[in-house]
Amino acid sequence: RTRCGYFTDVSKPCNKRAPGSGCPAVAGEHHNHAVLGASGHCVAVHPSDMGVALTAFDAVVSYESADGPGRIPITDFYLPVGDTPH
Repeated sequence: RTRCGYFTDVSKPCNKRAPGSGCPAVAGEHHNHAVLGASGHCVAVHPSDMGVALTAFDAVVSYESADGPGRIPITDFYLPVGDTPH
């Protein structure tokens, strides 16, 4: 899950915490926020360095479930914020 300082500061609006309230990082202080994969609703970054590295290398996640083994591209595993940040 993506997070940013505005999410944890309840005195500030945050579209992830309260959809439609706004995102101060979009036009305000945002030097530590997303460059790629952001939307007009939320520019928080993913907290995982490993997720970013795996995406850069086009990694594939292998898993096992009750239905048997499977594989999923890392880009389908770590989804961007998009237009519905909540």
